[in-house]
Amino acid sequence: MESLINRVINYSQQSNKFAKNEPQILRLATMLADLNSIAEHANFLSGSITFLLEALLGIIQLEQSNIVKLVSIVSLIFLPPTLIASIYGMNFEIMPELKQWLGYPITLLIMLISGWLPYKICKKKKWL
Repeated sequence: MESLINRVINYSQQSNKFAKNEPQILRLATMLADLNSIAEHANFLSGSITFLLEALLGIIQLEQSNIVKLVSIVSLIFLPPTLIASIYGMNFEIMPELKQWLGYPITLLIMLISGWLPYKICKKKKWL
């Protein structure tokens, strides 16, 4: 749009109608200079908005990656106890641990350790 207005003003300055009217030519030159300055400012604002938008998108992407990392670590922590619980939840008759009087507490202890160990490893590597 601005280039169209610039062309109209340039054409008007060069036309025979304004050739003898000096105040009109000066007014058109001022309008042209104002339009050029407004166009430069609009380009500057557009660049600033683009920069801010890209910065905001970068921050959002970092937050999302932190959330995905946390969800992955939580699933890593709960995967081994879930596996153990699902194995013992199959109701097989031939599991020797089921017949022992410490079988259930030992299984619970193994589940706790298998969840606690990945948690400690993740804490040590500063993933949490």
